Amino acid sequence: MEKLSNEKITRRNAIAILGVGVVALVAGKSVLDHTEKIDLDNLKRATDFDKPESLAGPETFGDVEHLVTESDSGSFKKATVEYKELLKPDMPVILEEIEIIAELQANFLLPNIPQPLRGELESKIIGIAVTESRLDVDAFNESSKAFSCLQLMPETWAEHSRDGELPESVADVAKVAARLVEQEYLHITTTCKPEIELITREYFGGDSQLFMTQFLAPILINAYNAGMGTLARLIIWFAAEFPTRKESSRIGEESDVCSGYDVFLFLSQEAKSQGIIEWYKEDSMTYTPKVYGHQDAVDENFNK
Repeated sequence: MEKLSNEKITRRNAIAILGVGVVALVAGKSVLDHTEKIDLDNLKRATDFDKPESLAGPETFGDVEHLVTESDSGSFKKATVEYKELLKPDMPVILEEIEIIAELQANFLLPNIPQPLRGELESKIIGIAVTESRLDVDAFNESSKAFSCLQLMPETWAEHSRDGELPESVADVAKVAARLVEQEYLHITTTCKPEIELITREYFGGDSQLFMTQFLAPILINAYNAGMGTLARLIIWFAAEFPTRKESSRIGEESDVCSGYDVFLFLSQEAKSQGIIEWYKEDSMTYTPKVYGHQDAVDENFNK
């Protein structure tokens, strides 16, 4: 979704192609997912792992007593700063789109998602639009047929738009994108319930609010790019492969275990490096840090 063709067409032509591109939906299938080849029957579901005795302080890794040092989102923050800096050349053009920014913020609303997750996601809508199209309402991808500043797929529009809504309307595009994210939330929290419980307990000390803002929000933003089915399967894989916090000591030399936003980053990096799902590659892995970095860049400029 993120990479656009250099050739952009007018809104009128985009709508015409949209009409041709709409296809029949398969019930229950994410419209953003690719044809998935992963075999869920062969994935161990993380439902029977023991509850850890302690989530802080010294832990024993094998026979060695080891003082735990947490990453505290350090790797994720470093990545977002890098993408924020890379956006600087485009900021003059982006800052001119005041009306588009206002329309997106006013209409990307998620009433069916609980707080604080709702607020975390709603606050990233401009970051998503900048990552997708640099706020170009005429953006059109010749290959995927994704359109507008949020790069919606024709199938997404067919499933989530309502009578009277128009693809050329930024407000309506934002509303459809919001319904898609709400669908992602329902799908992932239903499909991955035992894994969510395990990750909340083990990596976030049982704090559901931290889990929602620092793990589930990045997951749902990543699902906007890679598909809700893909991310659900990666969560199942992650909980089975790294069921205890000490397993994340593989993150590298900067810390012993990952915590905060780095839990998501670790999942995405490992999924990409291990080739867990064929199409989950560099673009998918870096999408969420880009969104956060781009949002930070926009926020910083508007707050000057």
